[in-house]
Amino acid sequence: MDPLTALLAIMVFIAAWYTAAGLIFRKVNPKVAGSCGCRVVKFAGDPSSLYVDLECPEGKVGVFIRRAPWDNPFNLMFFYAVGRSTYVVTRFAAPLDLGVMDAARRGKGKRVGSFYVVNTSTPKEVLQQLLSWGEEVGAWRISTSGRAVQLMWRGNNCKKAVEATRSLMERFRHLLKDNTYKD
Repeated sequence: MDPLTALLAIMVFIAAWYTAAGLIFRKVNPKVAGSCGCRVVKFAGDPSSLYVDLECPEGKVGVFIRRAPWDNPFNLMFFYAVGRSTYVVTRFAAPLDLGVMDAARRGKGKRVGSFYVVNTSTPKEVLQQLLSWGEEVGAWRISTSGRAVQLMWRGNNCKKAVEATRSLMERFRHLLKDNTYKD
């Protein structure tokens, strides 16, 4: 096979892959969004990621799901070759300002429980409570910026991540109801 024919064959293969993946995930994405456990307000996605806005009884939850990159075979091959993993990130608004904080199960920073914490302006008692809750629900990473709270889990189980996020939202509500913390 001459080089031009080989190049053309590769281009046709990648185009067919991309088209097929796009069509498949047009069917898959609404099902995945609907499986997250709350009412879907909107979603946008492609073969490698999905963003979902949810309306839950506790409040609004944003969900980002990073899947294996099915958009083309080279991305998929490199994803697994370099040992990447899928993850789910949820985001919600806390009822009080939590300052700025980033805590992860791996990394650098001050060790607090099973997390490494950096860039913290979060009150110490709130930080310890949030990290304790994060550990209970199996979060891999927790970040705050003002009222925004972002949680990350390994894997792609949207329903589990949303249930854990709703649990934290409910715990914040109880803290405020009990007047334990003030904004």
